[in-house]
Amino acid sequence: MKIAYGTYAMPTVPLEYALITVAEIGYDGLELAIGPRHNSMPEQIDSSKRQQLKQMFAELNLGVPALFILGSVLTEYAETHKKNLQLTAQVMELARDLDIGTRPVISMGIGGKSPSWEAQREPLLRLLEDYAELAADENFIFAIEPHSGAMVDRTERAIWIMDTLDNPSVRLHFDIVQKAAFSFDLNSCFVQRYGISSRHLMFCQTKPRFHKV
Repeated sequence: MKIAYGTYAMPTVPLEYALITVAEIGYDGLELAIGPRHNSMPEQIDSSKRQQLKQMFAELNLGVPALFILGSVLTEYAETHKKNLQLTAQVMELARDLDIGTRPVISMGIGGKSPSWEAQREPLLRLLEDYAELAADENFIFAIEPHSGAMVDRTERAIWIMDTLDNPSVRLHFDIVQKAAFSFDLNSCFVQRYGISSRHLMFCQTKPRFHKV
């Protein structure tokens, strides 16, 4: 098992300093949060900066478990969906330039609200089919994140999405703090049914809300 940190918690820290810091602490990798506030949008990282980061990842022996796009899959607007797909393709290009692996993981939140599950689950599937097609064409894994209060906020909904979509290019990005928030059944959803569907687990600092095991 390898342990990585994430730049989601380091929005004001330049990427090159983030790499040095997590390497000095002893982490094995760094998940990159992709967003304007983090100065990590593809257009904010030019070719020379990409070459610098690629060299640093190699020299520091750091992996990249995922590139986490700070946004949501679910949208009612075709133009927004189109822009999200374009951004995802640009992030894949960034992953290639950083040379982070033969099949990188690009993750994104699902979005929506819990009460909208019945009305929006079919539209969500149609949107995910487009991401799955892009992922297959560009050879990456697209990972979606269940989240407290969002449309997919419980075990049975995540299972329904994965069973119904049934696409090897789409997997789950599991933030374990959400287990504490809404009692997500990690065992039934991941170990028993989807042993390889979760690309990695993300641990966040939070107040204890579950029993020791």
